Amino acid sequence: MYNKDTDPTGYFISEKLDGVWCIWTGEKMISRNGKEFNPPDYFTESFPRGCMLDGELFFKRGEFSKTISIVWRKVAHDGWKNIVFLVFDAPYLKGDFWTRLTKLKKMF
Repeated sequence: MYNKDTDPTGYFISEKLDGVWCIWTGEKMISRNGKEFNPPDYFTESFPRGCMLDGELFFKRGEFSKTISIVWRKVAHDGWKNIVFLVFDAPYLKGDFWTRLTKLKKMF
């Protein structure tokens, strides 16, 4: 978290969106507490298998409640057509952050 008394030089900073933090395990989507999300198959069909991705499920700015109402339903539904998975990192790829980011861009 940003602290106004800390010089941000040399740090990577990303904007906090109104979304839900999520990990793609390479097989399924889970929350930080290990709870599974239930997206429809079409949502994850193009995700890389066997590669963990760290990101955020996002609807749009100022719509956190709407995002929650879509992603926490127990049964897959078409509300997921309005959700995007914004990938921030692939923590188990080899290399530093910039190397991993380059690899991610090639994947997608």
